[in-house]
Amino acid sequence: SMGGGSASLFLMVAFYALSGFFQSTGGPSSYSTITKWTPRNKRGSYLGLWNMSHNVGGAGAAGVALFGANYLFDGHVIGMFVFPSIIAIIVGFIGM
Repeated sequence: SMGGGSASLFLMVAFYALSGFFQSTGGPSSYSTITKWTPRNKRGSYLGLWNMSHNVGGAGAAGVALFGANYLFDGHVIGMFVFPSIIAIIVGFIGM
């Protein structure tokens, strides 16, 4: 027996797999759009920027979370979750 955590582990793996399944449709369609709308001689640069954006965005998100925790929540960890959430809510309302 794996113990009491086996059900939650199974659910976590199942939801992670489901998320990956739905997110996997984004890559091919993005590549297709980039290749159809960019000139052939600049295509590599555009695809490189598109791939780099995930890493830059992840680093930027970490910086935003640390800024929120340190400067707005006196170093409390909860600020790493609350501050980016507030930003996401504001951006969501702007996008409506």
